[in-house]
Order: sequence, then C-alpha cells, then structure tokens
Amino acid sequence: MFGYRSFSELKSDVQSSIHATQQSANTAIAATQEQANREISKVRDEAAGIAKDEAHRRIDDAFAKGNVQQMLEEAVGRQAGAVIQARIRREVDSSLATLQSEVLAVSGNANAAMKMRIGLRAGLEELRTRTRTDPSAFVRSNAEELLNSIASDYESNDRAEMKSLKMQNAVSIAQTVGVCVGYQESGAITR
Repeated sequence: MFGYRSFSELKSDVQSSIHATQQSANTAIAATQEQANREISKVRDEAAGIAKDEAHRRIDDAFAKGNVQQMLEEAVGRQAGAVIQARIRREVDSSLATLQSEVLAVSGNANAAMKMRIGLRAGLEELRTRTRTDPSAFVRSNAEELLNSIASDYESNDRAEMKSLKMQNAVSIAQTVGVCVGYQESGAITR
C-alpha cells in the first residue's frame, strides 16, 4: 500500500493529511478576512479623514463667501461618503465569500484525492465531477491537476509491478526448464 505497514497506518496518515488541509484552509480564510477588515478599516478611516478635511475647508469657504448652496452640497458629500463605504464593504464581503468558497472546494478536492489514493472509487468520481461542474475555474483546474498527479503515480507503480512480474515469470520459466531438463537427463522423460 505505497509504503505503509498496515491499513490503520494509511488511514491515520490520510486523516492527518485531511485535518492539516482543513486547518490550513481555515487559517487562510481567517487571515484573508482579517486582512480585508484591516484594509476596509484603513480605507474607511482615510476616506473619512479626507471627507472631513474637505468638508471643513468648504464650510469655511462658504461662510467666508456667504454661499449657503455650497454648504448644502458639502452635507450631501458627507452622506455620499457613507454610501460609498457601504458599497465597498459589500464588494469586499462578496469577494471574501467567493474566496472562502474556493478554499473549501480545494479542501474538498484534497479529501477526494486522498480517498482516491487509498483506492476508493468515490474519490475518483468526486474529482471527475468537480472538473466538469464546479463554477470556479481555479477549483476545476485544481481537481484536474490532482487527477493527473494520481494517474501518474498509479502509472509509475504499475510499471514497477509489471517489471517485477516479468522478472518473476522469467525465473519461474527458467526453473521449469531446469526441472524438465533434469527429468529428461534422469530418463524420467522420454520422447
């Protein structure tokens, strides 16, 4: 079984791999969310500071010139800043949801690959389905790469087994010929 002493050892190794992949995915999701929150906060603070400074400047100018219309426009500008921030937040949240979905799908690909490596057909079927139906091109590509890698491993293993079988057959044939020659020389086999 690819260098394992027992099925239990293989199962333990597969479970460890799956657990590590899931932990890695969860860590990546948390780090991405944290980074996005920092960026949103930074953009929000910078936008608020710029808008506040600009509003103060324009209000001062409006009072200096006595232009009430301009003061009203400034108030509208401050409200527009809040709307823009809400829109940015929605877009970032949407992007994070997509990223989180892809990370979970790649983790599912790894799980299916582990099933396939231990000989479960369900893993093969799951990877084949993901290569055709997943909405994310990245996830489809990842599933295809896993399938190709596992196929290559199986092919290498099959070649090694074939060489071993050919060598065993050659030894068996040589032994059979040797025994027949021995019988013929002893007179047990006559033509």
